[in-house]
Amino acid sequence: VIYFITVMFTSIFTRAIKQSPASIRMMSTNSSITARAIIYSSYGEPIDEIKCHSYNINLNELNENQVVVQSLATPINPSDINQIQGIYPSRPSISIDSLPNLLKPSSVSGNEGLFKVIAIGSNVKNLKINDWCIPLNVNYGTWCTHKLSNENELIKINENLSINQAATIAVNPSSAYQMLTYYEKLNPGDWFVQNGANSQVGRAAIQIAKSRGINSINVVRNRDNIDELKKDLYSIGATKVITDEENESKEFSKEIKSWLNGKEIK
Repeated sequence: VIYFITVMFTSIFTRAIKQSPASIRMMSTNSSITARAIIYSSYGEPIDEIKCHSYNINLNELNENQVVVQSLATPINPSDINQIQGIYPSRPSISIDSLPNLLKPSSVSGNEGLFKVIAIGSNVKNLKINDWCIPLNVNYGTWCTHKLSNENELIKINENLSINQAATIAVNPSSAYQMLTYYEKLNPGDWFVQNGANSQVGRAAIQIAKSRGINSINVVRNRDNIDELKKDLYSIGATKVITDEENESKEFSKEIKSWLNGKEIK
């Protein structure tokens, strides 16, 4: 399924990249952009449900608070797949108004992505041409080449980030930050433990904790290349990395206590 979606992405975005420079140059004249989006009209397996929909965005007919953005990167998250399958708790509505020229009610796939502003309405205050931005909320419909939005649906983002970092900052790093700051007050020198530490959330938690002087015990599944994985996690700031077998071992718990030096794991 992921391979199928990736191939569709490549096809759609290759065509979009070929047309985008001309579209951007034409913004000051009578111009429109042919946008493409990956949509679904009913729930099921993505390979059966998703298709490409093309429509035009007229750059001369923007409302005063509207912006047009061009996609720079749109990741595929497991939650995106689950939304298409109809099993994720939060899902965009399937509506005939989701996009222009739909033949039947549909929804645009994708929750996360990075966009560049290419046109703005007369009253847009916080975004300008070429700014990078990400969606403010979920269910934005990021699997598209271009999108017409209201300014308040987007957040300007620092261009010092890489494209990959900016395109994936909204879901996993923010979840990690909330995990470390919302549920428990963690001070420099404190310890926390997490499983699935080599996931994207886990990797973000390691780096955030390191920057705040917080110690991490990171549990991962054992595997043939466990030493390589541990080295990787240590390189991004992990304090300790252990396997799930070690975590469940009564004997190894003595080792863990020696790391804590009398402190509790929060």
